[in-house]
This record gives sequence, structure tokens and C-alpha cells, in this order.
Amino acid sequence: MSASIGSKKAAQYVRMSTDYQQYSTANQKAAIAAYAASHGVEIVATYEDSGKSGLTISGRPALRQLIADVAAGQDVFDTILVYDVSRWGRFQDADESAHLEYLCRLGGVRLEYCAEPFSNDGTPFASICKVVKRALAAEYSRELSDKVFRGKRRLIELGFRQGGSPGFGLRRCLVDSSGRRKTILKRGEYKSIATDRVILVPGPPEEIAIVHRIYRDYVECGLGSIAIAEALNRDGVRSESGRQWSKAVVKRVLTSEKYIGDSVWARSSFKLQIARQHNPRETWARFDGAFEPIISRSLFEQAQKIRAARSAKLSDEQIVTRLRAIYRKHGRITARLVKKGRFICVTAIRRRFGSLISAYELAGYRPDRNLAFLANNKAAQRLRAATADAILTGMRSRGQEVERLSGACRFLVNHEIRITVTVAQQRRSQRGHPRWLVKPAMGIDDLRIAVLMNGQSERPQAFYFFPSAELRKECLLSPRNPADLEALRSNDLEPLFALCARQRLGQADLGAAVSDAPPCRPDLPERPARKTRSQPQACKTYSGAFSRASRQMRDAMNRATAVALRLDMLRQTLARVVLDPHLREILRADGIETAPYALYHPERHIEESGERFYRAHLREAALDLLGNGGLSRRARMVLAKLNDRSRAEAAELIILVNDMTEEFARALVAATPARGLRDASRKHIYGADPRRLKSMVAEREHLLRIAKPAFASCGRNALDLVAVEAFARRLMEIRSVVTWLTRHDKDALHSLSLIR
Repeated sequence: MSASIGSKKAAQYVRMSTDYQQYSTANQKAAIAAYAASHGVEIVATYEDSGKSGLTISGRPALRQLIADVAAGQDVFDTILVYDVSRWGRFQDADESAHLEYLCRLGGVRLEYCAEPFSNDGTPFASICKVVKRALAAEYSRELSDKVFRGKRRLIELGFRQGGSPGFGLRRCLVDSSGRRKTILKRGEYKSIATDRVILVPGPPEEIAIVHRIYRDYVECGLGSIAIAEALNRDGVRSESGRQWSKAVVKRVLTSEKYIGDSVWARSSFKLQIARQHNPRETWARFDGAFEPIISRSLFEQAQKIRAARSAKLSDEQIVTRLRAIYRKHGRITARLVKKGRFICVTAIRRRFGSLISAYELAGYRPDRNLAFLANNKAAQRLRAATADAILTGMRSRGQEVERLSGACRFLVNHEIRITVTVAQQRRSQRGHPRWLVKPAMGIDDLRIAVLMNGQSERPQAFYFFPSAELRKECLLSPRNPADLEALRSNDLEPLFALCARQRLGQADLGAAVSDAPPCRPDLPERPARKTRSQPQACKTYSGAFSRASRQMRDAMNRATAVALRLDMLRQTLARVVLDPHLREILRADGIETAPYALYHPERHIEESGERFYRAHLREAALDLLGNGGLSRRARMVLAKLNDRSRAEAAELIILVNDMTEEFARALVAATPARGLRDASRKHIYGADPRRLKSMVAEREHLLRIAKPAFASCGRNALDLVAVEAFARRLMEIRSVVTWLTRHDKDALHSLSLIR
């Protein structure tokens, strides 16, 4: 037993290896408590690893936290009580256990083993005892590992299943000691009687048909694993896990012998959690014909032969020879032609030769086109990764819950908003002007962030925040874009962080949202679809240029108005709904205690301040356009006919429409009233229709009056609508919320059910 301890406060560490040792930690705590009471020690902290192996420290969070607390210099305790040496760990390297104890001693904390017959007082006898005990603890794990391995191997040789998922098209069946079938085990279910065993049986007929389809496509149609996975995903077929199919999942179906009824085990091993290794075939445990097959053995063997032929490793010379054959046949070598040849994947060529271009040159082919885009692709990948890191860091620093989704740079924020990030590389038009092409997301997302590359630099030039409904087709961006697109632009990620900001559901805060609101209508207005945007084309007449610009601005304002109406109606509906105390209790029970800031209508002075800022920024941009030569010389000469105020207004309309042509400049002069010209007598347009000129003047005044307020808030409203719709969608996924709405507010149920 240990000698008297000088400290009066201690922490206890307990560990049990498996969940079957139900009373292990309780027994340890009881023994430690008795030891502490006999020595006058108060236990002030407990660190517990339940169901954790003692082989390594990596899977023991409590022990890692204990070591971290000691290293940080805590002053709560200065002694650690452990039941015995084996509870501290069964490390296969005894020095690792000694090292952890040494770290505690450096932090001024003693380690005491309560059930050991020696005192851990640093004497030679104690040191020798600890070395022996640590070696015995490690040896116990080694012997137990061998016994378990031999036992499982024997069960495999008897035809039983030993762990792991059954596989697509198969099911686990529980049998008793006599081999009589008892029940089909569902996912997550395990046997409860030690003498029961598990075998594999064929699954549902529809899954078996999918397995037959996979083998048929692979053997008869010559499709690869990727093509098969893509075809299954297009048809809406889900894999065993409920997710989409991938190359690896198809490969498991094509290579697993359990589909022909053979039970194979110990292909690889991870004994004592030291290193995972692949075992030689002669050491595998197998039982042929253990289960009922769902694939014929001949079909399976054909698939293995095809796979072996496709995976045969080619030498560098053989790869170059086949590339030369492609060059002779097609006159060029491309990645698509290499994939079509099916002799090696493009990634393997890039890995072997450093790049595709190096391999092409060895085959005698030098591409004529500029391949600088390859370097740009790598820069774009690094920029996207940096943007993803910035989003994760920014969200978490602001207390937001963010989850990285599968796929290329996708996130789920606060369990509501699905975000995807894309990098648009800079390209040049025929006239040498920079352009960026933004493509819509392939999946179902709420917001797509387009990061514009600044040439070949890895620093972003701008960010565009596109709601999914605003980006249904490809969008070609330029340094200057129409006002409705520029409203979605930012120089940083702050709009995203503001969009995802949360506020606790409070009755006082929501009261203003519904106090003056008109009655909610059940039908939400639809967003007008954004038309495919093309570059401005020259019109033969001033009238045509003005009509096109007017039509474009009115379409944009109609979209902005529809978004504002939809947002207001959703705010009113949700504000009225979440004010109900019973529904709030339902939301709290589902872990929803906050709502997006966008749910609350901004105060009037904030809207007015935003509009004033937009007007000032637009006027500054207009003056900059006139002063810095953004227009052509002829367009500036045409606008010189206007006085200073009218010329600035014309420049504002040019920016809003993003039409820098001379024809549009002439149209603006024609649409300016006589008082806006420097010399009213110079307003003479050959062939002008007086009635048409009068209508153009009226249309110009109307656009100047309503365009600025509409465009000042359209960007904020579009992003707020993303957050509000995502919140509403989350509510509609809760069955109890839908039940409550069905009983108490059918109008709100109808409105919220229209959100897609």
C-alpha cells in the first residue's frame, strides 16, 4: 500500500476497456474513494474513459484532457489517483506509460496507484515494480489479442459472419446454436445471447437486381466503376448507407466474395492498434459456400479478370507507346481521349510524369494552345481552399454552427443555410476586356459564393453572393455590371457573416414585425426568373438603345420588387407564428432557440441610411466614370451637350444599365428635357418623332425616381430572403411544427409549404 499523501485534493482517473464491463468504473471509483478516505484526501475532479482501449492515448479523450490540464499548470489538485497500473494504460511500449507519468511529475502532480502493493515514492523498488507491471499489462493485451483472433478465425471457418456491414443486397440473419434462423438484424442491432451467431442472407429483390445490374454493366457493357456510380445516382438509387454511389462503393460490390457465398476474413489486420497491414492470401480465413450466393461464380470470376486486366500496371514506356498510338489516330492527345482509351487514368499519368504535358511531349505531341490555365487551375484551388478556411474561421469565431458537407467546398450553417463556393477564373473577351463566368451549382444549395480571381493572383478581386434562384443559368461578369448584379457584390465576406447572424427568439423583438403588418396572404409571390444576360449590342437608333435599357431596368426592378414582397410576407408569417408560446416550446424541444436576424425587419432609419449611402456611392461612381475616361471619346462628346447635373444623371443611368455605347449616350441626350442641355437649340435629332421624344423624357424621369430606391435594397433583400426561407424550410421539416400549424394556422402552413 502507498504511504501517506501530503496533498488534501486529488483527481481520479478511471477507465474501462469495453461497454460489457458494466461495473468496472464503479468498482474503481469505490476502491479509489476508500483509499482517499483512509489517507484524508478529497477527490475534486474525475476523468473517465468509458469503453476505451488502453493500448494508445489517441482514443482516450479524458486522459488527454487530464494531461493537458496538468501541463497547463492547474492548481485544483496535485495528486492523481488511479486504480492500478493497467488502468493507466496497457501501452505496448512501456516507456510511453512512463513518459505520461513523467509529464505529470513535471507539472507538480503525483501519480498514485491505489490497488498496487507498492508505494509510488520514487524508490528503486517502486521503479522496478512499475516496469514489471507495465510489461505484464502490455503482455496481457497481446495474449488476449491472439486468443480473440484465433476464436474469430475458428468461427469464420465454421461459416459464421464476424462483424462489419452485410453489404448492398445482403442482410445479417441471427441464428441460434443449432443453426436455426431467428430474425433479420437491422442496421445498428446486435445479438444479445453469446451462443447466437450471424450469417448473411439475400436482401430485398430490388437490391439484388441492382447488384446484378452492376455486374452486367461492368462485364457486358464495359463500364467502369465511376460510370456505374454516376448511372445509379442519375436513377436515384441509394447505396447501403443511404448516400450516393461512389467509385469505392461500386468497387466493394465488384470485389467482395460474399456475393458468391464465400466468407473471407483477415485480409488485413490492425493488431494492438499498432499498424494496419495487408496479410498474405495464404493466411486468410475463408469458408467457401458459407452463405447463399446472389451472383454466379462464373460472372464474378469474369469481373475479376476484367478488373485485373484494367488494373495491370504499365511501365512508363508502355504508357508513352499508347499515347503515341492516340496521337497517330487522332492527331492530338487530350485527357478525354486518354479516358476513352481506358488503359490508364489521367491522374496516374500526372502522378507518373509530373504533368500531362510532360507525358504528351514524350509521345511527340506539343499542344498549340496556351496551357497557362493549368497553373491558373491550381491557383484557383488554393484560393477556394483559403476562402473555405476563412468561412469556417469567421463563422466559428462569431458563434455560428458550421458543418463541412461532402463535395467541393460546401457548408451547412446553423443547420439551415446550404452554401457552396466557386472560384471564377479571369478570362479575356475578343477585345481584351476581363470577364468571369459563374456557373450555377450542381446540387441543391441556397447560396452560391462566386470568388473572382484577380488575374493569376491568388488574392480575390471581389465576392458575389448569388441566391440559387438568381443563378439558374451561367452568368458572365465584367468589371462593371448592371445594378441588380452589383448589389450582390462585396469586397469581403462580411455579407455572409451578417446573413448567418442569429438572435434569440424574443417576443419584444418580433412584436414590431407584425404590429403594423397587413393580414398575411396565403400565396407567396413567385420570383421572376432572371433572363440570360448578354453583352450590350449596338442598336441602329437611339430609340432602340433606350427601349432596350428601359426594358432591362424594369425587369430588374420587377425582380427586386417581387423579392421584397416575398420577404415581407414570409417575415409577417413567421413572426406571427413564432410569437405563439406553445410553438416556441415545440421549437425549444427541437433545439431551436434562435432565429436569423433577417427575420426582423430593419428599422426605418437603417433603410434610409442605406439608401443615402447608395445614392452617394452611385453619384461618386458616375463622376468617376465621366472623369477617368471610362467612356469612349465619342460618347463623352455626346454627353458634353448636357449640363453638369444632367450629365451626372446620364452617367448614373449608364452605370445602372451597364451600357457604355455611343448609341445609348445619344439616347440619353434625346431623353433629357431641354432644360438639361447646355444649349437647348442643339437638341435636334434627325428623323426624331416628337411623341417618341416626349415619352422618352417621361420614362427617364420615372427611372431616375424609382430605380435608386429599388436597387439600394435589392441586394440586402435577396440575401435576407435566403436566410428567412432556410429558417422556414427547417421549421417545415419538424413534424410537430407541421402538426401544430395544421391545427392552429392553416394559412401559415399553406404559405410555408410553398417554399422549395
